[in-house]
Amino acid sequence: IKGNIIKKILLVINNLTSINKPKTIERLFLQFFNSSLALFLLIGSVSTVHAQEWTQQSALPTGWDLSGVAFLSATEGFICGDDQVLMRTADGGTTWEQVTGVSRHRLFWENELYDLAFADLQHGWAVGNDNYRTTDGGETWQEMASAGSNNKQIHPITADVAYLNSTWEMQKTTDGGENWFTIFP
Repeated sequence: IKGNIIKKILLVINNLTSINKPKTIERLFLQFFNSSLALFLLIGSVSTVHAQEWTQQSALPTGWDLSGVAFLSATEGFICGDDQVLMRTADGGTTWEQVTGVSRHRLFWENELYDLAFADLQHGWAVGNDNYRTTDGGETWQEMASAGSNNKQIHPITADVAYLNSTWEMQKTTDGGENWFTIFP
């Protein structure tokens, strides 16, 4: 049924775009409106089809806002967010557990983990006001005090090289997150 809907919408768009050039403002508006409506219907149909592939988890795995996600495979993944939530799934997101080595704080507006990324299957980072790294695929996490605070994004290049973007500066590590140095401003 998905293909039939898209084919019908494309047929409508094709018919609308083959209209003779409008001679009045009213015809121009009508042609623009009809083309826009057809495009809107196409986008809406495609979005609806893809949205049906998602499964709602409700307030699970946590009631806090989540801001980062990283999956190493179809089943193995991590999420992070408010209250220093850092959780792991081994079954594609059906169940989640808090990782060890990351203590949760109740002052979530001060202790959010904003981003999460892996350079490979073993080396990953979770960053925010406190920052953590793993070198064993997320089995354990160590705090990275030298990375500072208010970090918003982490961009790993390799297991040793990563870039960290905070509110005030951009930092780089060349030793897996042991030490960070400012590269901008």
